[in-house]
Amino acid sequence: MLSGIVGILQLDGAPVDRRWLKRLTQSMAYQGPDGQQTWSKDCIGLGHALLCTTPESHNERQPCCLNDRVWITAEARIDGRMDLLRELKSRGRQPADTAADVELILHAYHTWGLSCVDYLLGDFAFAIWDQPRKRLLCVRDHQGLKPFYYAHLGSRFIFSSNLSCLLQHPSVSTGPNSLSLADFLLFGANSDGSTTFFSDVRCLTAGHTLTCSQGTVTLKRYWTFPDDKAIRYKRPQEYVEHFSELLRVAVADRLRTPRVGSLMSGGLDSTGVTAAARDVLAEGSNRFDLHAYTVGWDSVTQSDEYNHAELAAKALGIPIHYTPLEDDYVLYSDYRPEGHPPAGIDGPLGATFIHEWQRMAGRCRVCLMGNNGDPILRRLSHSYFLDLLRDLRWGRLLLDAVHFSVSYRRWPLLLFADALRRRIFSSRYSPTYPTWLNPQFEAWLKLRERRERLLFDPGSSPLSRRASYVRKNSTYRPHGFEMDDSGMTFAPVEVRQPLFDLRLVRYVFSIPPVPYLVDKEILCQGRCDTSCPRPSCGVPRRPFRQLQCSDITWTRISKGGKLLRSAPGLGEYVDIRKAVDAILFVGKGSFAQTYLAIAPLSLAVWLHRRAGSRV
Repeated sequence: MLSGIVGILQLDGAPVDRRWLKRLTQSMAYQGPDGQQTWSKDCIGLGHALLCTTPESHNERQPCCLNDRVWITAEARIDGRMDLLRELKSRGRQPADTAADVELILHAYHTWGLSCVDYLLGDFAFAIWDQPRKRLLCVRDHQGLKPFYYAHLGSRFIFSSNLSCLLQHPSVSTGPNSLSLADFLLFGANSDGSTTFFSDVRCLTAGHTLTCSQGTVTLKRYWTFPDDKAIRYKRPQEYVEHFSELLRVAVADRLRTPRVGSLMSGGLDSTGVTAAARDVLAEGSNRFDLHAYTVGWDSVTQSDEYNHAELAAKALGIPIHYTPLEDDYVLYSDYRPEGHPPAGIDGPLGATFIHEWQRMAGRCRVCLMGNNGDPILRRLSHSYFLDLLRDLRWGRLLLDAVHFSVSYRRWPLLLFADALRRRIFSSRYSPTYPTWLNPQFEAWLKLRERRERLLFDPGSSPLSRRASYVRKNSTYRPHGFEMDDSGMTFAPVEVRQPLFDLRLVRYVFSIPPVPYLVDKEILCQGRCDTSCPRPSCGVPRRPFRQLQCSDITWTRISKGGKLLRSAPGLGEYVDIRKAVDAILFVGKGSFAQTYLAIAPLSLAVWLHRRAGSRV
């Protein structure tokens, strides 16, 4: 169930401003057009904007309670509903089988209190007000698939799943967070998962709870990636069968809706998810409503992205909708409608997907997304063998090396020897450093030292796949989830990511990487038909990887220069003259140079929107 949530708590016990609570709730009407409701009592006020996406949500009313003592506002989809229902009934609760997901959360809270999060699966961001205890509990799901923002301003605590909504409150400053902006210019995303691009607004980190009680605000981690025991089967096919079943369950839990879209590139990840969705829907009826959508930059990248996606859609027997994009469109377009305050800064391609979400909203409210499955389904061979070497696991190293060599006709020693050289001589492989940063800004925040520390510190960039996944999952990855949320796209479409299902992720991290996670072998074996039209190492999907193949035009340089020179306040962060010169590398330089040249343009667009000026 997609929705927008908001709340105001006066920590000093003063009455909440109901007028502003209602105004903030109504500002999310584009996100939840099926109804906006508020509830308030004394020092607390909760708001909710509803978009019905499941059968249970059509009878749902939020904020809601079960006994007029504990109230909740939630943006939540609970997975494994039958298991949770059985557990609740065994504890004496009597939720109906058709109870809305938000009611199940309330039942869990009444049963386990603050530990209720240990029994919940799915994507959720919610806040529970416990009137007898005068306690507000805020929760964000394990991997940060749903956003949760808050501002603690003296005696006032304001939260929302919608950043634009939060920024509209007069107490919340829209002043920028300089360090977060610096991270965007250096890395393309904020490296601190607890902050945003606004100084007053913080982000509840994935897998954390926040409790407001007796005038204090307390953060607590409730989940970290577990060290599950390794799974070993006698028959190799059992690994694939177990994976296929978990993928089917993950997709089925996300298909409680009559119409579904799927963002499909034609690669293994997105096609595998779409194929699983087709199978699940076909089990219920021969007639189902599943459409594929793809965005293509074929004219920019000299690739045949759409052809792969079209072949996959044809093999699956579903219609596909294609949006072709040109290079200028990729670099400068911005589809956020006028009248909305600025929210997050996206990378150079964000506008293209915003357009696709808005197009998709015309016919469905749920979109499955299988992109970005690499951190789950693909294990870099050299890092795996380096882990075995570091842990002195000689027997496993020898067996898997032989298995790898026989299966892939490559000797793995060459792979991890090269990786080891990169670790030892990492400075030789340092990504391009932006030369267009404002020197004063760079010196003030010591950005060179910060970049070296975050990129090359062994403690922050470990060889362990699990540790690397956990680190990225608490910083960079939730940023991508947030940018796909309807609060950012202004399109009433809920993006659901089956490959990040917690049950699936736990399983994949427990099986032998060789051979099942080499070139996503486990996904290929699970789809032994024409729905896997191309391997994982096929056509690059990011157009700026191939922009160097296209001719740079003075028209495009002039357009980008005008955008940079007119951006209010950009000179505080960027040497504009050098940034304009860097646009020459778009289409001429390396991938790193191309990406860095585009980053100031993304910041310029954000600054224009923040100032309310036209881009």
